[in-house]
Amino acid sequence: MRRAGVANALRRLVERANAWPVRISRFAYTDIPGIGTSEVELGSPLTIFTGPNSVGKTTALRALWGTLDGRAAYKSAITRRKLLGGSAACSGTRHGAAFQSQIEFPLGEHIEEPLFPIFHVDPAEVVIETQQKVFNLGSYEDIVNGTNERTLDAGELLEASYLARRDYSEIIIHEVEIDEDTVIPFFSVRYGGVAYDSLNMGAGEFGALFIWWSVARAPKTSIVLLEEPETFLSPLSQESLIDFLVFKTDQRSLCVVATSHSGFLLSALPPPAVKFLQREGPVCRFQAQTPHPTSMAAIGIRPHYDFRAYVEDSAAEIIGRLMLERFDPMLARRCQLASVGGEAQITRALRVNQTNPFGLKFVGWYDGDQTGSIPGDIALMSALLPGNDPIEIVLKNYITNEHQTFGVSLGVDNLHEILHNLEGVNYHDWLPELAQALGRDSRALLVSMFEFWLLVEENSVAAKASFESFRNITIGPLEAVPQ
Repeated sequence: MRRAGVANALRRLVERANAWPVRISRFAYTDIPGIGTSEVELGSPLTIFTGPNSVGKTTALRALWGTLDGRAAYKSAITRRKLLGGSAACSGTRHGAAFQSQIEFPLGEHIEEPLFPIFHVDPAEVVIETQQKVFNLGSYEDIVNGTNERTLDAGELLEASYLARRDYSEIIIHEVEIDEDTVIPFFSVRYGGVAYDSLNMGAGEFGALFIWWSVARAPKTSIVLLEEPETFLSPLSQESLIDFLVFKTDQRSLCVVATSHSGFLLSALPPPAVKFLQREGPVCRFQAQTPHPTSMAAIGIRPHYDFRAYVEDSAAEIIGRLMLERFDPMLARRCQLASVGGEAQITRALRVNQTNPFGLKFVGWYDGDQTGSIPGDIALMSALLPGNDPIEIVLKNYITNEHQTFGVSLGVDNLHEILHNLEGVNYHDWLPELAQALGRDSRALLVSMFEFWLLVEENSVAAKASFESFRNITIGPLEAVPQ
């Protein structure tokens, strides 16, 4: 499975989300024991519910399953135990036609058939149980006798091998009917010149093949619900898993909703595809906005640096960092800001690093006085700080004009006198000399000046516009990602 193909598939999931052949657009639950009431908009054909332990991910997904296919959901003892009361509803579209489903828990005797195919897979519950059923069937000959047997074709073999991270030379699937409603896979494989089957597999290998079989057999435009599919999988297989899910969601026009703690799954998807649950007392709610990085770190997701932004001086570095933390804390933790000593040095650094072996994306964040002066060959990797002057001059002029109010905020009575004595000082020296006169740390004073400047709506709008231009050259415009 080529990474380039997966990247193209992910792009299609983002660009065509609103016109996807089957999608859940909204899911809500009310008064369900243990999680209470919440709702979430789903803007991606592939969505992951995540959050720390005990925030209701499993209960929420089981409620969604019960809403879509109550008959199958209530065959599970775990589902019956979790959904003792309350209600749930979901809505979406399939082949252009809207659908809605609403249900009260616990379910009664008469449960309607699902509107279309719904597949639910919980590896933690099913993999060990399935292996145990296989063991109970007896010998290899007893198991495969009379079963439907299929040898994977070349494309299927590559997919299963990629997910299990083994170069199989052959995989044969025997679909074994346990009872009227239950079919389980029995795998016979050849790897490294050795033939073996499900009776000899560890849980990780069997789990990877089971997930492949479960998702690959889902009909086109069906809905697939996966509970922590990374269970039993090694880190390498988890990395393959998200590629496989993206590829299959695109190839078969599926709607996939999963729960997960895996950083490999979560970090590979755009923000609208990840829905974060958080407990607030007795209620577990979906967060409306992207969670703060500390919430992501609580489940082991720590962003790594993949952008390096060059700025002109230390003041621009501080202001740029403040803007990133204010408008997108997650991006702030992915971006290194480096002061290089002027606009010419930014230009030089960008030209040197347009192609690099470091896996970083290099961008420039110039002072506002460079408007119209950025060379064309680096314009697409450049943004401007707010204002039409160097950021120190922007703040110096504003503080000078509003010295009375700013002095009150600092608790300084004689700010006007101090500013008068600093007239004519070069703007690079003005801030440190003002800080020295006030007995303040220059960095802390700059932060106070910037926060004071932001109190004016016009300035706040300018800062947000500057941030959006910077975001556009790093991870792309927010409005391009479906919400």
